[in-house]
Amino acid sequence: MKLDVHVTAWSRTPSSSGFLNSVMISRDRDFEEFIINDRDGSVTSLGSYQNPSRGPDPLIFLDFRNFEPNYVYQLLLSQFHDHVLSEHIADQIVQAKRDKKSKI
Repeated sequence: MKLDVHVTAWSRTPSSSGFLNSVMISRDRDFEEFIINDRDGSVTSLGSYQNPSRGPDPLIFLDFRNFEPNYVYQLLLSQFHDHVLSEHIADQIVQAKRDKKSKI
């Protein structure tokens, strides 16, 4: 399965606890089928496709108090219950925030 994650980070108006940092996450899942040749063990791709039975994944909106990597990871882990996926998305969120901050 190929996972493509798009991250957008922005700040909203001040709240009682200061600025809220919001993140919108969209996920696209493509499946790729392979065939393995029993004689020589070679692997050939039969192509990739979106799983039509699932439909599109919904957008996810999360608010963060800060963008400290471990905090972001823990919040995502509580949402996705998947260590690898949470780490992958957390890395992209933290990097997106750093990129945005460096442009200011």
